[in-house]
Amino acid sequence: MKNLLGKGICDPHIRIFNNKAYLYASHDLSPENSGFVMPDWWIWSSDDLVHWQYESSLKPEDTYIGEPSNGCWATDVLEKGGRYY
Repeated sequence: MKNLLGKGICDPHIRIFNNKAYLYASHDLSPENSGFVMPDWWIWSSDDLVHWQYESSLKPEDTYIGEPSNGCWATDVLEKGGRYY
């Protein structure tokens, strides 16, 4: 199991769904470079805001964007009618 400590998340945004916190964030694969390489977004969850569990990654080609990108910056999510966007 991965944990959030030392993972270098960027632009985090937290939403609460069903009494659980979900953190949506980007991450830079090249922190030593002058440019950004951010190919996907990470999703983490926590029941207590202290212990975090990695849930999954979301790639831009799996969204309305439709193609790979290294510019996956700030993200957010919302729920409507039982679906998450």
